[in-house]
Amino acid sequence: MLGFGEASALAPECKIFQIDTDEAIMTVDRERLADRSIVSGFACPEQMLAVLTSAHDGHEIPAARREWCKSVLSAVAYRPPEWATMNQTSGRLHPVTVAAGISSVLSAHPKASLIIDGGEFGQWSQACLDTERSVINGPSGAIGGGIPYAIAAKAANPDQPAIVMMGDGTAGFYLAEFETALRNDLPIVAIIGNDAKWNAEHQIQARDYGPNRTHSCELSETRFDLVITALGGHGEYVTNPSELAPALERALASGKAACINIELEGLAAPAVKRA
Repeated sequence: MLGFGEASALAPECKIFQIDTDEAIMTVDRERLADRSIVSGFACPEQMLAVLTSAHDGHEIPAARREWCKSVLSAVAYRPPEWATMNQTSGRLHPVTVAAGISSVLSAHPKASLIIDGGEFGQWSQACLDTERSVINGPSGAIGGGIPYAIAAKAANPDQPAIVMMGDGTAGFYLAEFETALRNDLPIVAIIGNDAKWNAEHQIQARDYGPNRTHSCELSETRFDLVITALGGHGEYVTNPSELAPALERALASGKAACINIELEGLAAPAVKRA
């Protein structure tokens, strides 16, 4: 994610803090990064904080650097203004509409666990949602682990909601893990954005070869909600924006592992750039 510390990705004077308990990896990176590296094997957050704090040597952070930090935080926090004013009333749900509904839940439950799996819907969710306790699929791009992650999050934090966002292709990997959640009485809530396609691949093919030359990206209009109901969980099927909020309320109140299957508009992942 940082270009392996190469000069093309980072300023020459940039120091790299690396937290890793694998001594072999740290040895390799010390040799590669030389004096640019501040590597630590500490696993304890308090110890790591002490290392980070001592790196300033007691000196106040220069004003220019403080301004740079503010600029970075502002860029990270930026969202297109039209996202906040979107008022969709019909049709397949826009990912921003779905995120707005989930955001309301997270505002009511600030300690909730939010799991965001891969795919275009996952990218939209990452762009729109944030919370103190969140897990994403990371730079590996691997998809499908969201349901097990949500199960673990609910087990670790049972008094708070555990919500997982995933596309329909992603859901197909480990959907049977809902049985694990039900058997262990861990009521997770899965939000499945269902656009009936492998949308990440569809978007790549459309971009590279043209919209009329996509191939083998289509999926069935699977009723994942009915599958989860058959397993003994709670299922909701959302085809209209007005249905989302009450479906979320019922899923959270059900006390069961729940799936909200949403007819989603299949859009490319957002590319957000502050003006």
